[in-house]
Amino acid sequence: MTFLGIVVGIGLSTFIQKLCFGFGGDNLTHMLRVKLFEAILRKHVGWFDDKQKAPGVLSNILTESVNSVNGLTTEAVGTILEAILGLTISCAICFWFSW
Repeated sequence: MTFLGIVVGIGLSTFIQKLCFGFGGDNLTHMLRVKLFEAILRKHVGWFDDKQKAPGVLSNILTESVNSVNGLTTEAVGTILEAILGLTISCAICFWFSW
């Protein structure tokens, strides 16, 4: 029964972690797109004359690059946080039972 409780606890914590980092990543992506689009709209008309700043290139940046930032932040931060918390909690439990 103890192992069943541990498994349920791990499952719930993983679900909550994925849910929170998913919402956080979506909010980050949305805010990044909004800020980038606002910055593009404030540019002078002559800024768009360059071939590297064509509408297709800018829309590609808004979709592709921002999505890669979302994937990088949510998965990396989640894994690092899980490792740090696991190490800290396991060390605390070991110290508690060794004294």
